[in-house]
Amino acid sequence: MKLPHGRTVILSDTVGFISDLPTHLVAAFRATLEEVLEADLILHVRDLSDDDNQAQSADVMRILGDLGIGEAEGAERILEVWNKIDRLEPEAHDAIVQKASTAENVIAVSAISGEGVDRLMGEISRRLSGVLTETTITLPVEKLALLPWLYNHAIVDNREDNEDGTVTLDVRLTETEASELERRMGNGPKPQREDWE
Repeated sequence: MKLPHGRTVILSDTVGFISDLPTHLVAAFRATLEEVLEADLILHVRDLSDDDNQAQSADVMRILGDLGIGEAEGAERILEVWNKIDRLEPEAHDAIVQKASTAENVIAVSAISGEGVDRLMGEISRRLSGVLTETTITLPVEKLALLPWLYNHAIVDNREDNEDGTVTLDVRLTETEASELERRMGNGPKPQREDWE
């Protein structure tokens, strides 16, 4: 999915959480949920029109805790998405939207009407963008195989194919991505980067 700031991210949907799961199924469900441990951001999507949504939320938080995602870390990595607000009565809808607008780590949305989706996309973008560094990189001919990686992991604003076979790119990337690029360069020639340390 492409975010508003231009970065592409991968979304992965896990199985839904089921209360009182039979013991013999817990291990199977746990295995499918463990991919959450690798996520940069966890969207905890709640059905606000379900009368049992508070208990369901408690189950989710308990299972995330069991997986090792504690409350302190979770506050930074978990964004609650209060979905299906279009199904609420007008008074309840307004109260939920107001509560979500003042709560930390909560966005109220309707996937049907689109209400709140722009705000959700903006928040996902903000949280995943990190601090982007703008820089110009010149890749030597021997390292042009890194171009697909750069296009997938950085935001390429401009490309110039030089007469000597090198490629100069104006890019925006996080420090993590810059470090990964250096690692991928290995012992060979480093890309020329105006602010490379």
